[in-house]
Amino acid sequence: MKDQRLYLDRAGWEVSVNPGPSSINCFHTCDGDYYGRILPGEVHVHKDNQDFCVNCAIENGILTTERPTLP
Repeated sequence: MKDQRLYLDRAGWEVSVNPGPSSINCFHTCDGDYYGRILPGEVHVHKDNQDFCVNCAIENGILTTERPTLP
């Protein structure tokens, strides 16, 4: 199985699961056209009033696939 890990490398950001029953609008526009929806059960990152879906969080450098270096 391919190693599929994501790392959160920004202070103040948290990872959550949308508990539902309604969706949450992503803070970032997808392809510059529309705001994506974070569906119930979907993992997302948030800080203050900013919620990002995983794809937008990766695109904005909030989440990364690069392993952090250990001290």
